Amino acid sequence: DPTNCLLTGMTRDGAWLVEDGKVVSAVKNFYFSETPVYVLEQVEALSFSERVSPRNSLFPMRVPGMKVPGFSFIGVTDIV
Repeated sequence: DPTNCLLTGMTRDGAWLVEDGKVVSAVKNFYFSETPVYVLEQVEALSFSERVSPRNSLFPMRVPGMKVPGFSFIGVTDIV
């Protein structure tokens, strides 16, 4: 939705349950619907950036993990 900058997507290969700062287990993938403007306004914490794409990717990326209270997940998949 270009008018509102609304992005809809799915977590893939990287949804984890974190408790007390430690990864506990993998969780099912989630569908999300959120605007980048809201997300960036609500960032509470950032991690160091990590490589999140394969080395042979045409678009390699290094991005931080983000803690964003109220991020809008709208459903789950059956796949872990």
